[in-house]
Amino acid sequence: MARPPLPLGHHGNVKASRSGGRWVARCRYRGYDGVTRKLERWGGTKTAALASLQDELQQHRGERTVTLRPTSRFREATDIWIAKIHERRACSSAGTYESWLKNVVRLQLDEVLLRECDVAVLDDFFRRLERDQTDVVADDGAVTQVPRYAANSRRTVRSIVSGILQQAVLHQAIPTNPVRELERIESAKGHAPAKPRGLTPEERRRLLDHVDNDKRAVAAGLPDIIRFGIGTGLRIGEICAVRWMDINLDGLVVGDGNGMRLVPVLAVRQNVYPVAEDRKP
Repeated sequence: MARPPLPLGHHGNVKASRSGGRWVARCRYRGYDGVTRKLERWGGTKTAALASLQDELQQHRGERTVTLRPTSRFREATDIWIAKIHERRACSSAGTYESWLKNVVRLQLDEVLLRECDVAVLDDFFRRLERDQTDVVADDGAVTQVPRYAANSRRTVRSIVSGILQQAVLHQAIPTNPVRELERIESAKGHAPAKPRGLTPEERRRLLDHVDNDKRAVAAGLPDIIRFGIGTGLRIGEICAVRWMDINLDGLVVGDGNGMRLVPVLAVRQNVYPVAEDRKP
């Protein structure tokens, strides 16, 4: 009967022998590409040869440094997922996800084993987010009060949790993604989000009058920011990122039914976005 292959990322017996006044350490190693290779490293002493071979094996293991198992913690899958997010998404998206992880997801799921992340556990997690308030007790006894989250916020959290557990599926730590079996998240009766609308002239006048006469608002520059937003329709992050070099007050020539005129131009080249304080989810 043929010898069974080594598991992926594992090596066979290590042997060291003396040859020509030097020592050589040898073993077989099966990489993550499925190919078994013979590795050997030389040294002036047996210890040096073995140490050199161990360094080589460590480099090969670096091809895949983390393998999730059913007994791995949810936080381990989170680390893999957020690392991929940083590679594939804009910094603003990664920062938003990290904020949700830090303030909501990791508080309640970090220490749960992947094999324990079934539909019942996750359903209870999302039900807690829907309640008016729930207390989360940390290992050190500290109590954190988690407020109720709206349907859109819970959908964002659901997307994050699903992405994390999909990493466990890819590593064959769990057979399927349990998030897919959860009920749809719907807005509570009587709490449907209001349709966005613009300010009426009277509402706009009252808003500007209020901020113009509020010392804290004036000190923060809110009157100018609000007027700038009303005039341009930009998002708050885009407004805060505007530089003088982005503005052309002289304007560009534009033709309409009344002839030619100069129209001031603002170029939106960047954005300001929140970033989670803890960059190590």
